[in-house]
Amino acid sequence: MHTKSRLMAVLVVLLFAFAACGGTDESKASSSSSTSSASSSSGSGLPPIPGIEPDFDITEAIDPGTELRIDYDGEAEVSYQWYKDGEPIAGETESSYTPDEPGVYSVVISAEGCEDKTIGPFTVGEPDESSASSSESTGGSESSISSESSISLSAEQSSSSSSSSANAGDTVTREIDTGIELVMAYIPSGEFTMGQAGMNSDVTFKVTLSKSFYMGIYPVTQEQYAAVIGDNPSYFTSAFGDEVIAKRPVETVSWYEAAAFCNALSEMHELDKVYTIDVISVEADWDANGYRLPTEAEWEYACRAGTAGEYYWSDIAGADINDYAWWGDANGATGNSGGMTHQVGLKEPNAWGLFDMSGNVWVWCWDGYVGGYTVTGGGRQDPRVDTGDRRAPRGGSWRNPAVDQRSAYRVNGTPSHQINDVGFRVVRTAQ
Repeated sequence: MHTKSRLMAVLVVLLFAFAACGGTDESKASSSSSTSSASSSSGSGLPPIPGIEPDFDITEAIDPGTELRIDYDGEAEVSYQWYKDGEPIAGETESSYTPDEPGVYSVVISAEGCEDKTIGPFTVGEPDESSASSSESTGGSESSISSESSISLSAEQSSSSSSSSANAGDTVTREIDTGIELVMAYIPSGEFTMGQAGMNSDVTFKVTLSKSFYMGIYPVTQEQYAAVIGDNPSYFTSAFGDEVIAKRPVETVSWYEAAAFCNALSEMHELDKVYTIDVISVEADWDANGYRLPTEAEWEYACRAGTAGEYYWSDIAGADINDYAWWGDANGATGNSGGMTHQVGLKEPNAWGLFDMSGNVWVWCWDGYVGGYTVTGGGRQDPRVDTGDRRAPRGGSWRNPAVDQRSAYRVNGTPSHQINDVGFRVVRTAQ
């Protein structure tokens, strides 16, 4: 389509955001080498920039002289790079651009801590042969939009959060220090049967978790703890075979120290701290976006990962505990642990990509320990116990027999307790 007069019309993409990306992540994948259609993903493992969903394509050609403008009304600090035929346009780093020549155009939007987002392709005019090739590779179209047209993405359309399009086990990565990363898996909200009859819980009941969350795919490691807190309290720090010592789980940490780590990591990543800590008094702000310990219900739900058997590998034909867990006794006479912790991630993960959910080290949960799963603070929806003289580690460890590695098995300890078979892992509520 051609216009008789060259009007400076505007093609507008409205992007309303309801949550901002948090902090920096120097591992963010670069999109400068090439662009892709709006429905593609770079696979960086980072969350998408909120407010730019749903994905969409403009399937008609646009007249030259039409201003392309991105209106982003969110909290994230974003930057832009415009492309023509797959190559960056020098100096075009503003939110708007007016192409005067035929071609296939797109814009890459970046925000620290989020995956780069490509908007486009926009086919302008009648592209030459090279442009047509680029259009074909990115799904562009040769039909036309006049310079009097506009396209808007409404707030209602884009109200989904960055987690709404995620699948169970999808990961995000944040840097803690140079070469030290925190990888977390997306755990969707849902229902499950908690507990197991005939065990120390001796009760089962249906639990609903109304909020999705992210959980560290490993227990917190010695190098992660040291990078955040400044020291390593672990007992097991000697070399063992080819294992990396620093990637063993941190242990000999109390429940209080685990909560303090969560706050320190939140502060490092410029997130709201969940815990208010006054010596031995700890209160939680459940609306804060920072790191925290999982509740018992969140831990068991994530551990089971959709399974209902005694172990999260019970439904897998031929599966063996030795493929999934480090277990045994304090002397290394039984099991496979040899009487020590081991580098995280060496055993098979569960169905949602979480490693060492059974064995290696117990992990502290938020809940005060109450026998029989008597719960407060939400009942059977989002259950938790906010107070108690004892807290609930879960998951079994290197020094425990196979029966203690079961998904519903529970123990308890004083929150000041420090021992070399108890560590922790972190979670964040999905925003």
